[in-house]
Amino acid sequence: MSNLKSERGAVLVVTLMVITLLMLFILAQFSQVSNTTKQVATMEENIDAQLIADMGVEYYYQLVMNYHDKQRPVSSLKDFVAHLPENVPEVAIDNNHSFKITQLQTEPEVITNETATITIIYTSEGKAFRAVETKEGQITINLEH
Repeated sequence: MSNLKSERGAVLVVTLMVITLLMLFILAQFSQVSNTTKQVATMEENIDAQLIADMGVEYYYQLVMNYHDKQRPVSSLKDFVAHLPENVPEVAIDNNHSFKITQLQTEPEVITNETATITIIYTSEGKAFRAVETKEGQITINLEH
């Protein structure tokens, strides 16, 4: 009975409990840091994909504007639309980043006595690693007769 009332092993038990609680706290913090790191990486991929989609919008805009500048004077609006660059191949920036232009469509032309207006609507799809983002672009061109 005298051994049970002795407090000689109490320090060991308290020390083990403190070490166990410290380990649980450290593991919980490590888990939170790990999850935060994954969230940041995913957000960076999404932001990269959005910026690449923006790049695709600007790329197609410049492609059409360069075509428009080279085609002056334009013989007819239908001829201009027929020769627009439609099948733009996917543009690879590197192994993990690319964009492609899809869903090209032209809005009905508005024709007045002096000008004709055409609107081109298209979608750029940016890819960065596993993330994919899309952005719609619109170009309005005024053609003079």
